[in-house]
Parts: sequence; C-alpha cells; structure tokens
Amino acid sequence: MGTWAIPQTDEAVTRLERLMASPIAASRAWVALNPLVGDDTLFDMLDLASDRNPEADVRPLVAITLDEWANWMCDGRFRHPWGDGCRERLQALAKAHAGTAIEDLVSRVMVPDTLEGARGAYALLFGSPEAAPEFEVVRTEFPGVYAVRETASGSLARLEVIFGVIAEAEPSMVDALRAIHFPCPGVVPAP
Repeated sequence: MGTWAIPQTDEAVTRLERLMASPIAASRAWVALNPLVGDDTLFDMLDLASDRNPEADVRPLVAITLDEWANWMCDGRFRHPWGDGCRERLQALAKAHAGTAIEDLVSRVMVPDTLEGARGAYALLFGSPEAAPEFEVVRTEFPGVYAVRETASGSLARLEVIFGVIAEAEPSMVDALRAIHFPCPGVVPAP
C-alpha cells in the first residue's frame, strides 16, 4: 500500500496539530492517525511500539515520518502540492516531538541505534565496509534517524534504524540538508 494519507492542507495539518498536542497511546494510534498520516512504515513502527508498551506515547514515531516528508522529500514526490505554509508547520510539529530514545518506543530495531550501527548498515549497501566509499554519519534530532554524507560525491542519505531503511536525499534538498546536518565539511557535530 505504501503511503495513503499526507497532511498537506491547512485543515489536515490543523487536525494533526490538535491531535499531537496530547500524548497518543500506541494502542489507539491506528485509529487516531489513519485519516491524517497514513504510511506503512509508520504503522509498522506503531505496531512495534504497541508490542513494547500499548500506552507508550508514539508522537516521536509520527515525527520520524513527518521529518522524512517535510525535510527530505522534494515537492515533485507528492501527488498533491503542499498548501501554503503546511510543509513548514509539519517541520515545526516534527521538531516539537524529536529527542526521544528509540529504545523507549519500540520493541526491536534492525540496526543498532549508534553511530557504529548506522555506519555498518550503510556500508552493507556496498557489500562490505571495504567496498564502501568514505562517508560521515551523524545522528539527527529524531529518534533512530541518521544522516549519511558520502565524502567524495557529497550525496546524502537518511537512515532509520527501526527497519534499516535508507533513502537517498532528493538532489534539490541536498544543500539545505547538508547545511543542517554537516555544516562544516569534515567536522562531525557532537551527538
């Protein structure tokens, strides 16, 4: 199924802002979020959270998905255009729910939530660490999400540890993402 609901209108973003103003228990997240934020990966994460603790507040997991849509994907990837200011409101909503440890939210992850785990997962794309190009990895402010920058090409990717999902940044988004995650080439910000 993939993605079936993205809050891109003023009405949808307002409804999501109201919903996320209070904790969302993992056990009721499906019903609460489905009409506003519909994504297979998110709902799989919600299942893992419910397995660990049905009462866990899953807003940080929603923030992971909002971060991907609002910060890492260009407009051309969406079927409908963003309403005026909606992308920026989702960016702010995601940021408001960043900072939780992934171990507090889900029952298991596929990649260790460490810089070394993220490095290892990215290197596997090339068959082995020796075959991988030189790259840098930084933890983002979102739980279990890392930014990866290949040194020679400058390409950027986003890695989520829950399912080991790696997505290359859209070319039109690279400069803005590089300024956020790798402000000074060769200098890795402290976690």
